[in-house]
Amino acid sequence: APPVAQPLGSSQALQAWRDQDPYALVAAAAALWRELAALRLGLGLYHPATIGFRAAGGQPGAPDALYAVALAAPLGTLLGRPYRAAPPGILPLDRLGRVPLHPAQAGGGDASRETEAALFAVYALDLLAERPLDSAPQRWDDFVAHLASRQRAFRRPEVAAGLIRGLVEGPTGDLVPQVTALATETETGRPRADETDSRSGG
Repeated sequence: APPVAQPLGSSQALQAWRDQDPYALVAAAAALWRELAALRLGLGLYHPATIGFRAAGGQPGAPDALYAVALAAPLGTLLGRPYRAAPPGILPLDRLGRVPLHPAQAGGGDASRETEAALFAVYALDLLAERPLDSAPQRWDDFVAHLASRQRAFRRPEVAAGLIRGLVEGPTGDLVPQVTALATETETGRPRADETDSRSGG
């Protein structure tokens, strides 16, 4: 809870950071995804209201400069168990608007690393979006296709394109390795030689 970790919308410094280069926020949120997966936990909702950030001592703009914290988990569950039913009134993302439920959530499916990676990817794309996108479709597959047609509207287009490609390919794609790679980035943008993370137990 603030001031240990602040939601993006409550901090002018974090909002300025996002506008300058949101990659550090993306990398920090990916590290949180990895930590939760190591604990066999599914957040179920990556959203500005559920993710907070605090400074981790890195240089501003560096991928390891921020640390992401789960502030709330209204859809949270253990991996391998069904997702909770979505409560009414979940707010839209900042720039992508209202996101449809993932098919695994809509159908009462079990939480998995693959689904969590897809939910993270949409949140990361919201951070990377340069400006609000037009109204999005109400079905997950249509929403993903909608994102794929707007790749040039994202900062760090190579990262956005990789995340979108993983979403399009679905469970058979390489989205989990992509998110894992984002979680292990350093200031140089290269994977750490030792990917052990004291916050996640490796």
